[in-house]
Amino acid sequence: MTQARKRVAGQPDASGRAGGQGGRGSCRAVGRSRSAWGAFALALWVLAGIPDVVLAQAAGKIEGLVRRDPLHDVSLRGDGVWVVGYPGLALVSQDRGATFRQQGPGGIAVLLATDRVTDQIGFACGRQGTVWKTTDGGAAWTGGETGTQEPLLALDFIDPMRGVVVGNFGTVLRTSDGGATWTSIHVVEEGEDPKFNGVVWVDPTTLVIVGEMGLVVRSTDGGETWMRLDDVVEGHLFGVAATGDGGVLAVGSDGAIAYSRDAGATWERPDSGTREHLFRPAVAGGRTVVAGAAGTMLVADRPEGPYQTVAVPTYLWIGSVALAEDGFGIAVGANTAILVTRDFGRTWTRWGAK
Repeated sequence: MTQARKRVAGQPDASGRAGGQGGRGSCRAVGRSRSAWGAFALALWVLAGIPDVVLAQAAGKIEGLVRRDPLHDVSLRGDGVWVVGYPGLALVSQDRGATFRQQGPGGIAVLLATDRVTDQIGFACGRQGTVWKTTDGGAAWTGGETGTQEPLLALDFIDPMRGVVVGNFGTVLRTSDGGATWTSIHVVEEGEDPKFNGVVWVDPTTLVIVGEMGLVVRSTDGGETWMRLDDVVEGHLFGVAATGDGGVLAVGSDGAIAYSRDAGATWERPDSGTREHLFRPAVAGGRTVVAGAAGTMLVADRPEGPYQTVAVPTYLWIGSVALAEDGFGIAVGANTAILVTRDFGRTWTRWGAK
């Protein structure tokens, strides 16, 4: 295995700290700097004040949302939609996004990822190493300690009991009791601490984690042992999704897309047709949608492509997208953007627009 590389001096990491010579972490510069990625990173990791947030339902609108508040992730299950963001935002819809209400932990919690496991049970994670859980469809949330203070960037549960959460400085945590307790596991060599940005269960025993420097680690025994694949792409991987047929789709910096047909054992590199950073993929009904920087949205009939860029009603970053088997989908991003599609991502409207 390779040795950890030094973080580029002055380059911010996911916790908002600047790296330097002799500091912890391993990060390679991602080609050229992009203003869109800078805006996304700033929105995710830098707390720029805490505005008052009061949500009320009126005439199909979400009242009181401060426009600059970023929405980081979305989870879709049946008619239920969960959206998480900053500060402490968890928007819950039980009617496929026709109406939303705030039922999050509130306060200054920065929620970066969410997973709705069943109609009633779900989880969210974010800064300061906390994983939040709800057992009543999002009406109430309880924060649980995980043993780390590092930002937690992504999580995925295969069932209400078993889940994995990943984050900064090589953080990988596993639970087998529904989040009551968490165990830290090492998936890289001692002394290495890459940032892990995404995790997905491919099946009940296979896990794939993606991170910086094109790193992929996978387990075929439920997380007991791990195998490593370096430089799957040039640059970084930001998000990952299972394709439902044993395949895995990962996306990352400078338009990188990596597709595995065999649960992450081997990878191919489809052409995305863009150099914008790509943050999250979603696959359902045999179709693929990918969200990215600068209002980038890609669609494809198959995970291996070809990919096509489609128009969306925003020019800012889109942090996450979720897709249902019938073509309904929701994407979220900067400035409280909630975008809706009903045709597998071919066309999009802004939530609340007439």
